Order: sequence, then C-alpha cells, then structure tokens
Amino acid sequence: MKRVIKNITAVITSAAVVVLLLVQPAFSDEATTGQTDEAAIAEALATQEYLAAQIEADRNAVIEAHRAYVASHPSMTPEEYMILMNANPYFNLKAYMYYNEDLMSKFTYSYWKYYQHYLSSGYKSKRACVFPPDDDYNTVTLGRYSTKYNYKIARGDNLTLACNFMNGTIVPPGGAFSYNNAVGQRTSARGFKIAHVYSGGQVVDGIGGGICQISSTLYVAMMIAGIPATEHHFHSLPVSYLKPNLDATVSWGKLDLTFINPYNFPIMILAEAKDGIATICICKAPSDN
Repeated sequence: MKRVIKNITAVITSAAVVVLLLVQPAFSDEATTGQTDEAAIAEALATQEYLAAQIEADRNAVIEAHRAYVASHPSMTPEEYMILMNANPYFNLKAYMYYNEDLMSKFTYSYWKYYQHYLSSGYKSKRACVFPPDDDYNTVTLGRYSTKYNYKIARGDNLTLACNFMNGTIVPPGGAFSYNNAVGQRTSARGFKIAHVYSGGQVVDGIGGGICQISSTLYVAMMIAGIPATEHHFHSLPVSYLKPNLDATVSWGKLDLTFINPYNFPIMILAEAKDGIATICICKAPSDN
C-alpha cells in the first residue's frame, strides 16, 4: 500500500506541475503594436494540447496502478479502500458518493463499483468526482452528508434537538453505536414536538416527528465513511429529502440504526441542524494527546 501511495503521490506532484504550466499565459499581449504573433499562438496551442495529453496519461497511469493493486488484494478492508481510492488526484471515492446519490442508492457499500463506474462512464459524462480545493473535507473526515429541511415548522425543531443530543458521540474501536440510545426517547418533557411521522404506510402525527431525517442523513454519512449498518430499516413510504434506498427509519423501542466502529481508532459523530440544513459528520475522534 505504501509503495502504491508513494507512486500515486509522485503522479500528483507531476500533475500539479502540469496544472501550474497550464495557468501560464498562452502568449504575450503585444499591445504596443496592436497585433498578435500567429506563430506564438500556434505554438501555445500545441503546448497546451501536449500538456493535456500528459495529464491524461498521468490519470491513466494512476488508474492502472489502482487496478493492479486491487487485483492483488481481493480482501481489502474499508479503511484500505478509502486510502487507495482517495489517493488519486482525479478521483475521490467520498466525493463521488457525496455528489452522486443515484450511484449510492445503487452501489451502497460496493466501493470498487463506484470506481468501475467512473472508469467506464462517469469520467466521460463529467460526473463530479473530486471535492473543490477550498472544501474542508480532509483525512480527519471519514464521512459527511447534508440534507435540507423546513426549519420554520415544529418538525425542524425536532431535527435540531435530535442533532443536539447526538452531537459529540464518541465510538471506540470495535464499539457499538445506537441512534436510539444516542438521541434518547422522544418525549415532550425532553423538548420534542408533535409532527408528521410514517406509521403503517400512512402519514400521522406523532411526538418527535421528523427525526428519521437525521438517522437517514447519518446512514448516508456511514456509507461514505465505509461503516456498514448492523441494524437498518427503510421507511414504509418514500421520503422527500433523499433518493430511494438511502433512508433509515427509527422508532423508540422497535426500530434502530446501529453500527460497529470498524476502524482501529475512536470516531466522533458531529451533528447539526440549522437554518434548513442538517449535516452529519463522522470523523476521527480528537486524540487525548
């Protein structure tokens, strides 16, 4: 793995140099004469075509390095998959999942299938496959996802409350997490309000209505983080905030969303519902040191 990452790092460095060359002016502006040098333009265009071809060659070299490594390691762990697929300047597994819900609902935890899709058609169709340079997604963040909600109704208050109860939860290596235990029982005494809930395939009013949006957002973050659910249930009806097969319903004492931390370090769940955006982030827990 270290050798592959080292090779990929070299490719990244090469690509960075190429990008720096690409942002240089193609030719000088001869404003003093009011004319342009056609030969200089032709040379600049030829240089850009050459550099573009070099970038493509570098990308293909990275892809082949990944293919070779995966072929020789058929039993990779989720952590190894994440390291390998995110050490690519042209493709980031977390980003590909984050920006393409239709693929996530189809491939779920089949991480190699995302990369295969990118190689076969995603790249050609220009699907988003990397985070923007100013994104705060880094090695500390294992999985993050956001969904929208109406914060002007009682349901929105329930989402905020559920996030507040779950925020900061730490799960040790091999430790178990339960959404119901983290959020606690939904009662009016704890601040939860009456809102719409799904029950038996119908929409009814219930205390704590809406908090399944937080469990569903957490479920997607788990998928991106490479953390399979040990208990998971779909809603009886479609939800508006996620594509089919990405939701996770919960019910106190009946249905739960649970998982076991598969990593060799503790993880922390950060949760926030504010101004109509609910965000769940699973990250490495801060070190005691």
